[in-house]
Amino acid sequence: MNETINIYGPRPQDVHDDEVYYGEDGGSLFTLNNIRALLWRQRYILVGVTAFALIAGLLLTLLMKPYYQATSQVRVDYNENDIVEGQDLTSTYLTGTEVARYLETQAAEIRSRSMALQVVDDLDLASGDRLLGPATDDAGTALSEEATMEARRAAAASMLVDNLTVEVPMESRVISIRYSAAEPVLSADVANGYARAFLSNDLDRSLQAYSYAREYLQEQIDDTRNALREAEILANQYARQNAIVGQPFTSVGGDGGDGDIVATPTLTASNLAQINRRYIETRAARIAAQERWQSVANTSAMELPEVQNSAVAQQLRGRIAELEARLADLLERYQEDFPAVREVRAEITSLERQLANVAAEIKTSIRNEFLVARNQEQALESELQRVSGEALDEQDRRVQYNLLDRDVAAYRAQLASLLERFNEISSAANLQSSKVTLLDEAIVPRSHYKPNLMRNMLIALVVGGGLALGLAFLREIFDDRLRSTADVERRLGVPALGQTPFTPEGEITEALDDPFSAISESYSSVRATLDFSLPEEARQVIQFTSGQQMEGKTTSAIAVAARYAAVGKKVLLMDVDLRRPAVGKRLTNQDPKEGLVSALYGRADYKSLLLQTQVPNLDVLPAGKAPPNPVEILSSGLMHDFLAQVRDTYDVIILDGPPVMGLADAPLVSRFVDCTVFVAEANRVEFGKTKSAVRRLRDAGANIAGAILTKYRALEAGESYNYEYQYYTYSKG
Repeated sequence: MNETINIYGPRPQDVHDDEVYYGEDGGSLFTLNNIRALLWRQRYILVGVTAFALIAGLLLTLLMKPYYQATSQVRVDYNENDIVEGQDLTSTYLTGTEVARYLETQAAEIRSRSMALQVVDDLDLASGDRLLGPATDDAGTALSEEATMEARRAAAASMLVDNLTVEVPMESRVISIRYSAAEPVLSADVANGYARAFLSNDLDRSLQAYSYAREYLQEQIDDTRNALREAEILANQYARQNAIVGQPFTSVGGDGGDGDIVATPTLTASNLAQINRRYIETRAARIAAQERWQSVANTSAMELPEVQNSAVAQQLRGRIAELEARLADLLERYQEDFPAVREVRAEITSLERQLANVAAEIKTSIRNEFLVARNQEQALESELQRVSGEALDEQDRRVQYNLLDRDVAAYRAQLASLLERFNEISSAANLQSSKVTLLDEAIVPRSHYKPNLMRNMLIALVVGGGLALGLAFLREIFDDRLRSTADVERRLGVPALGQTPFTPEGEITEALDDPFSAISESYSSVRATLDFSLPEEARQVIQFTSGQQMEGKTTSAIAVAARYAAVGKKVLLMDVDLRRPAVGKRLTNQDPKEGLVSALYGRADYKSLLLQTQVPNLDVLPAGKAPPNPVEILSSGLMHDFLAQVRDTYDVIILDGPPVMGLADAPLVSRFVDCTVFVAEANRVEFGKTKSAVRRLRDAGANIAGAILTKYRALEAGESYNYEYQYYTYSKG
């Protein structure tokens, strides 16, 4: 047996059997081609389930009882402007999330059972038959008329709550109140009833708040007035008993909370204030004089600013300067003992003595000012101590009276504030203001809002589409058939030699005879791939096999053999399928009785058994009559010897072998050939079975050159529609 060469790197059997071989490109389920292929393959499921859902939605919509919905709108002013003082009794300025919380509270009030009962009573829905129908007397109950009416009232309220919808606005102050009923007039009446009840409750709540505030303030005013009268009487009695005459201490508002105490202008208090003010002024003057004297005490009198700025001193200095200038002039002409010189010098000395006396007097006057200021301060300090003592005695006598008088002033201020607030609330109560305004009344609807055909059909479409997609994906999960050459390489781990398009069974022969047909071009591509990918010594004897029958292995073997012959190769096509031979009948429409088996056993020369075809360079050796022991024949050395005999005669020998699954024939033949071409039908055979077939060939030592994917449907694999019909055809131009 010839040694085969694997030109594809590591053999695929290196991949573990329970692993999926993804090849180099990996692969992803959620690609555009995969999704398009899934939609095409599962189109009947998708269309059928979706159509069923739409029909079911249509029927349910037609069978549903129609309901009408009416809407009334109310405006809620949560930050209203006050017309008069006192309207802000119950209002609070709302911002941010507080607004949403306030509006949601108003909506909850509308949805409440108490408001539903109020609407039932206002519209008389419990006794009438508009909502609940006529009352019936059950023989098994012994309820009184009042109990029956109360039960109908509760039932009516529950029905209103169940069919009521309150929409809370996000960007406005308008609350929509919607009620749905089988009767259009009833829906409008109930929606308007809720709006009026909501408005009425808001007015009642406002009036109740004002009424309670007025009653409370009236009680506080009466209590404060009585307390003021008692405080005034007590203060007058204390003043009479202690002979206190004059204005008491008064209290004025300050930062301290209760107020600051301010003294009244009595004689003692006024005298104390004047003396204290004069003492402060004198003390300040003494400090200034003392500081002035201390600053000049150790300074020469001539250097004092007062001396420098004195007019007398300046006049003396000017006269001395004139005499010194005259003296200097005289000394230039005369001696020191000249009479005129002595006279001028004597006058200068006299003037300097006068200037020193003036400076000394100015310095003495500064000291005298300090002494006078000190004496005045001492005198005022003694007087201040005496007057302060008198003021403290007077203050001790009037402390209690001032406390009593402060209570009187406090009661008077409290009473005035209460009276002012009472008047404001009384004026605001007369306005009957409300935060709720009826914006739009509900009108009787002309058409029902439920069932909504478009909405129901849309829901049916979404549900049906989702269910259809779920079923489609579920089917895809359990569907592991091969659909493209990428699946062959990725999952089987063998090279893809090519793919042949799907051709109806009756048109295959005619299509193969046409060299420009799609299937003919595809087999030419397979032949070229074999030539380019295999070395010459590894492609002389080629076996074609498949996992199961009817996958196109015989057609592939015939077509590839014809393509080799067409390029000038001398080709021998052998039918090795000893169980169901088909090559002879396919090519010559004959069923010869003698063939390969006779040649193997030497009963006839193989050349005499060859069938004549219309294809030049192509010889066909049929299998002949099916023998009873094909396994024994193929496992013997006869096949090896026969192939060795014909190798030198032909350039290419192609064997149409039997399928792999369930038979041992193909693995046995694979030991005698150079390579094996595996044929798999797209969209038919499950991957598990095909993988088992490939594994059996590998276990037998087969050199699998690659795989051919037959009956390929582009749309099933996710390719576009144009690809399926135009990929293999020539463009004309």
